Amino acid sequence: MLKFLTLIILGYILYRMVKRLMAPKPRVEKTAPGSAVDELVKDPVCNTYVALGSAEKRVIAGKEYAFCSKACADRYEKEMKNQL
Repeated sequence: MLKFLTLIILGYILYRMVKRLMAPKPRVEKTAPGSAVDELVKDPVCNTYVALGSAEKRVIAGKEYAFCSKACADRYEKEMKNQL
């Protein structure tokens, strides 16, 4: 009986090891350090954070800004023109 129980336990351990080795490996997306894919930037108008890859970008007075929407970008550009 003890041999049978030991055989079952060893079989189970072997099964778990094989299952772990055969499991698909998780896919990891590799991005370059400092990549814009996940970088969050703060919108200067509404102070929300937006992913740089999906942000509305504008170059105003030689500096690039990122906005959460076209409306925020238009509003900021209008305010900057009024200040000058």
